[in-house]
Amino acid sequence: MKPTLARLMRATSAATTLANEATEAALAGEPADPRVTAARDRARVELRTATVEAMAAGTPINVVAVLSKRVRDADQRATRATGD
Repeated sequence: MKPTLARLMRATSAATTLANEATEAALAGEPADPRVTAARDRARVELRTATVEAMAAGTPINVVAVLSKRVRDADQRATRATGD
């Protein structure tokens, strides 16, 4: 696997996991943790960087689109649940 694709997949996993954790906490009625919010922001930046690098390295656009949609969906659920 290309290093850029591996980085994109790690960034996708991290961003999705953090969004899901924020959603679960919000649905459980727990207050928003500022550390999770900050980690989500960092994960978004890492994901954007990894996406640009993967596309520049020739990763097929459909692969990038599927991974981006996965994160976007998780992030939208978290945003609706937390109000962030």
